[in-house]
Amino acid sequence: LIELFLNRFIGTISTEVGNLAKLWGFHIDDNLFHGTIPTELDDLPVLNGVVVSGNDFEGNITLCNRASPLSMNPELQADCLPENDGGIEIMCPCCTRCCDRNGLNCQPTS
Repeated sequence: LIELFLNRFIGTISTEVGNLAKLWGFHIDDNLFHGTIPTELDDLPVLNGVVVSGNDFEGNITLCNRASPLSMNPELQADCLPENDGGIEIMCPCCTRCCDRNGLNCQPTS
């Protein structure tokens, strides 16, 4: 489990995170990370929780296309709510919770 939430970490997430074969939780919400979320997370066999809201990520979350779905009680939370201008920071059709661009106002998805 990686829990780095509520810090002021800056930078991008390395693709090397895909080498953590036993990683089951990846909670890095409320930091200053940017860039894209590594697609290498897709290949982690026991991953069942990813919380990346409250950062400055962009693009698509590809975890929706995993060969093996998030297990048991999956949690997938990102900044995927539409903003007032209609823009969406992250496209995540399989998120369990979507937040606004600031990682606030998180709402369960249906």
